[in-house]
Amino acid sequence: MLDLGLSGKVAIVTGGSEGLGRATAMRFAQEGCHVVICARRKDVLERAAEAIRKQTGVQVLAHAADVTRPGDSEAGVDGTPAPHRGRGGSHACTRRARGG
Repeated sequence: MLDLGLSGKVAIVTGGSEGLGRATAMRFAQEGCHVVICARRKDVLERAAEAIRKQTGVQVLAHAADVTRPGDSEAGVDGTPAPHRGRGGSHACTRRARGG
């Protein structure tokens, strides 16, 4: 596996509960990134976060949000817990959300 130098960094992935977003979050986590995942459906999001935690051992924050609504995206970033913020903020952000 290629070391991308992401260990200990923070990645924010929207649409992170399923499909490409979840795969992206998993890949960041496998590289040692702590991950903040956002999606609309809290139950699906929480299951995804738990699966990523179990498989990788990194910190995963699940933030229920509809990033098509102004304010929800900012709340996800602003709500990043202090341990993540203490790492210098987010280092990567991907948007894998679709409009409803």
